[in-house]
Amino acid sequence: MRILATGVTGQAGYYLARHAASQGHEVHGLARPGSVATAEAMLGTSTLGASGVRIHAGDVRDQGVLDAVVAAVRPERVFHFAAGVSVAASWEDPVGHADVNALGTARLLEAVRAHAPQARFFYASSSEALGRAASMTEVFDERSPLRPATPYGVSKAFGHHLVRAYRDRYGMFAVCGVMFNIESPVGVRASVVQHVAASMVRIAEGRQAVSIEIGNLDAQRDWGFAGDYVEAAALMLEQPEPDDLVIATGVVHTVRDLVASAASAAGIAVPALQVSEDRLRPGEVNRIAADPSLIRARLGWSARTDLDGLLRIIVSDPAFRARALAGG
Repeated sequence: MRILATGVTGQAGYYLARHAASQGHEVHGLARPGSVATAEAMLGTSTLGASGVRIHAGDVRDQGVLDAVVAAVRPERVFHFAAGVSVAASWEDPVGHADVNALGTARLLEAVRAHAPQARFFYASSSEALGRAASMTEVFDERSPLRPATPYGVSKAFGHHLVRAYRDRYGMFAVCGVMFNIESPVGVRASVVQHVAASMVRIAEGRQAVSIEIGNLDAQRDWGFAGDYVEAAALMLEQPEPDDLVIATGVVHTVRDLVASAASAAGIAVPALQVSEDRLRPGEVNRIAADPSLIRARLGWSARTDLDGLLRIIVSDPAFRARALAGG
């Protein structure tokens, strides 16, 4: 099967390409022109075996390039992960996030509709598109309305609505996987998981004082492993009829829990925690919880990796450790 994945230097695209190639599929990855060498280094044949991954240079802001890549590859499955993923950065550049996340999705849908109309299309939606919970007890599921509260969330909600519209208007097999907090050794460096895990590595190696600056210790999130979530994405394109599903572990943890898991993974005691105003996010939602029971019932998928396992994967990864010790 021919597969096209966008955003292959990001964690979801990277793990999807690995997963698909390990199953013997012909995998094509789209990376920005300046990131091709990075993508090839991350997804070389030495990593993926004989099938490998072919990297195409392209930007989702360029309709002509998307048309050319889709026409050349003629994919049977398309996984759209390319996006700006920082909530904070989206406030600094809302126009750029709209261009990449919202209009980039529109451009890719148009390319697929024109050149590979039978392809099945997965869109990585986000819990940020759901926005704020109405109360501390609300749990998001497939019936939850989209009410984004950030430019990033708005841009992802645009794509979510557009995928549904293309499915209804053109009969495309196009689905939205609403991914909750996704993490891995390749995760977004500004995330609290990456910050805490990198700090633990440095403390364990004697490169940092035995303390960590942290923000809201009581914030609750559903953190899951990217390697698990992309398997859910792949399964969603094999369901009998297209439908949108929540992808999450179904378990929430506080940032305090995260710190304890990271310390255990690094083999150290929990260090002193210094609450920093710089790490507090204005308007942050205290609790974001998900109910993934529908995807479990429909597709038999559930996350295999709990929070402790996720932190062990991250902290033990050689590339992550090298980056953490280098201060990145």
